[in-house]
Amino acid sequence: VWEHRVSDTNIDLQARVYDKTTDSWGSVTMLSSTSDAEQTPAIAVDANSLVHIAWSGTDTSTGVLRYLNFTPATIAYNGTLSGATSPDNTETGVLYPSLDSDASGVVHVAYRATATQKKVFYRQRIVVGTWSAAEQISAASSNDADSPLLAIRDAGHPNVIYIKDSSLSSNRVLAASGRSSAGSTGQWSTPSSLATDDAFDAGSASAGLD
Repeated sequence: VWEHRVSDTNIDLQARVYDKTTDSWGSVTMLSSTSDAEQTPAIAVDANSLVHIAWSGTDTSTGVLRYLNFTPATIAYNGTLSGATSPDNTETGVLYPSLDSDASGVVHVAYRATATQKKVFYRQRIVVGTWSAAEQISAASSNDADSPLLAIRDAGHPNVIYIKDSSLSSNRVLAASGRSSAGSTGQWSTPSSLATDDAFDAGSASAGLD
């Protein structure tokens, strides 16, 4: 899945599906086509081969969180998909969503929101069409969190790494937050620094769970 830039303000989302049987890629499919900016897509595939995509959809002056799922067969034969939902139309300035699916089929997503006061939020989709309320997982006093990366460990426990940009010294440090149980609300650990305080301009974080 990728951004297809018609212009700087008109950005669509397109995708292709790889068929391992024929060892070939399917045709390009339009996932979202509007006159606005659909950008920073994230993708995850669950145990049932259901494809989940989250992105920033700019249908107003600022981005909102959007979500869509489909099966490879659907995208291979329909050519064009519709039916994107907006789990969150209230938090603006959404960018850089990161999502994953656990063994129970629950979809987890972390994202940056509020363009002027950058914070990292988390939601989960427990049943079809139902999303949990947004939880701020960056520090309560933090207005400079960005670029979250989400991964699921055993029993559906979400973990998030994100960039914290200090407004005082321009240091960029990494912070991590993990949920102590797989419950539907709260219980996030206090974010901890991964990069040292003298690690200027740290960025582009990536991590994995075994």
